Amino acid sequence: FIAMIPEQRQHIDGLMERGIVSSYSLTLDRSKLWVIIQADDVDEVRTVLEGFPLINYFIYSVHELAFHNRYQ
Repeated sequence: FIAMIPEQRQHIDGLMERGIVSSYSLTLDRSKLWVIIQADDVDEVRTVLEGFPLINYFIYSVHELAFHNRYQ
């Protein structure tokens, strides 16, 4: 698991550069992760998630957002 973290980070960085992931947050105790994914539907979100190198270590649920504001 630990050895795969750099690959996961690189993958996320690439998704962020392409505008697919707009935010990626991990709790301090590393028990929960939130990802905001720009997608047309839930199936597209699942496709993005299944591409994560660490996906086999995740149990995830998808929640569609009405909006997501963020300050840059």
